[in-house]
This record gives sequence, structure tokens and C-alpha cells, in this order.
Amino acid sequence: MIKYNDLELLYLVYEGEKEAYDMLFDKYFGLIYKRAIGFKIKSKSFDDFLQEGLMSLDVAIYTYNPIFQKSFTRYFDMILQRRFISILKKESGYFYNVTLVGTYDSVEEESPVYNNKIMDFDFNDFEKQVFNLKFLKNFKAVEIAKYLNCDIKKVYNGLYSVKEKMKQMLFK
Repeated sequence: MIKYNDLELLYLVYEGEKEAYDMLFDKYFGLIYKRAIGFKIKSKSFDDFLQEGLMSLDVAIYTYNPIFQKSFTRYFDMILQRRFISILKKESGYFYNVTLVGTYDSVEEESPVYNNKIMDFDFNDFEKQVFNLKFLKNFKAVEIAKYLNCDIKKVYNGLYSVKEKMKQMLFK
């Protein structure tokens, strides 16, 4: 088997060589798989993320420019990670390893958020309201401020506090 570097393979792809395209997909499938595992993708979504990774590879192949002095691997990995992050942010109101059951008027201790550990976040009443409106009901900060009849700065402070408490708990 003949070995090619990435730039040679990209050149062959641009020239219309199907085999070079397949070689790139074979070469980078392992990286896609590794990143999907690193992002702790649920098993039911794993194949979808592999597909997204292959589509990201296709984008990287046709948008890569060696003038920027980055290797193709680094360029593709950046596109791949950004794509995965983008998908994860859209899923489940910015939470990924969360299964939300039913609808909630407020966040309660029985909430299934992250393995029943919402009570460990130690949110005050305002933070609970902000959490509920932002992450469970998908309100924007401006909408939260109007709904709670408070200053937008207070909402941003509450969101920051909620995120920090969640980071501390989730990444201990």
C-alpha cells in the first residue's frame, strides 16, 4: 500500500481521485471515534455523532488552506470539536447527560437533572428561578429579566452563579 501525507491526499481529492477521499475518511475515522468517546456521547446518539464527524471531515477537506500554517489534522480536529460542542449545546437546553421528564414549574429536589444531584448545587431562590427559565424553558436573559421584573445585570449575575456552582459540582 502506498502511503501519502495529508497534503498529497488533499491534492488528489481536488483532482477527483475517489480513492484519496476514501483514504482520508479511513485515516480520520479513528479521530472522530476518539472525540465522540471523549465528549461522552450517549450510545443512542453515538452513530449520529460519527456521521456528523464524517460530514465535518468533508467540510475540512474542501475548506482547508495550507497558507494558515496549520496541519490538516489540527484544522479538522478544531472543526470536529466545534461541531460536537454546537450540537451538544442545542441538545436538552445546554445539558447533555440529562434526561428531563415532564415539565417543571420550578426546579425541585426530585428533578432528574444530572443523576438527581440538583439539590447539591445549593442554588438560592433567585438562582433556581433563573435556572428554570434559562435551561428548562429556554428563555433569553432579557426575557428572564422581564419575567422576574428585575435588572438584566442581576439575571446575568444569577446565570454566572448558576454556571459556576454547576461546574464546581460536576467537575469535582
